[in-house]
Amino acid sequence: SPDIKLDLPPILKEISGLTILNDSTVACVQDEKGIVFIYDIQSNRILRELEFGGDGDYEDIAKVNDTLYILRSDGTIFEFSNYSSSTSDVRIYEINIPSKDSEGLCYDSQHHRLLIGTKSKIEGNRKGIFSFDLVTKTLIDVPTLIFDTDLLKPNVESKGIIFGGNRKFKFKLSAISINPLDSNLYVLSANEYLIFVFDFKGNLLEVAELDINLHSKAEGIAFFNNGDMLISNEGVNSKPSILRFKPK
Repeated sequence: SPDIKLDLPPILKEISGLTILNDSTVACVQDEKGIVFIYDIQSNRILRELEFGGDGDYEDIAKVNDTLYILRSDGTIFEFSNYSSSTSDVRIYEINIPSKDSEGLCYDSQHHRLLIGTKSKIEGNRKGIFSFDLVTKTLIDVPTLIFDTDLLKPNVESKGIIFGGNRKFKFKLSAISINPLDSNLYVLSANEYLIFVFDFKGNLLEVAELDINLHSKAEGIAFFNNGDMLISNEGVNSKPSILRFKPK
């Protein structure tokens, strides 16, 4: 259950990713417009709109120092440097990730890289987490993590999650983020209303169900330095929202 729930304005109905800027603001994208929305989570309002590209299917966003990186579903990365100044610049990287649909993006500060999660399969029943090197600005060909859904399913079921009937296990990744308190990877699967925790050896540590009444479609996740977690939800049959969870 969240400690804080913020209802967002209609323009963010398709909110698809967010990243922390400071204690009071986040940057978010929605999957139709090439616009970064700077949002004040204390006053609950949009402060600025920063255009970086044309219409497209934008899925996630990550902050690295004074640069924002935006992921389009086809694997293209937009580098929006000096985003808050008049000298801002946008560069585009076509990284040719082996997936038809990439949805998760986050910054791995320990290795100075971006992590990219695939929603669709890369081979067989496998989904992947790839790394984009921020020094060379290139994709590392070998996946950083591989998730075989056939092998993952029994591990998820051992945690008490039940599948059957209309509920199938597909592990349709929708967002990723690293928790600074434990350095583990947190993964959202919006369609299954699940949140997973993995270490960087690929071991499943935890999995929990998301409350369907609170999470209409969980498409974004980010952490504050103190471990507070934000989850953003598209407005499917309700208002779009950002939920804040404090560590227990």
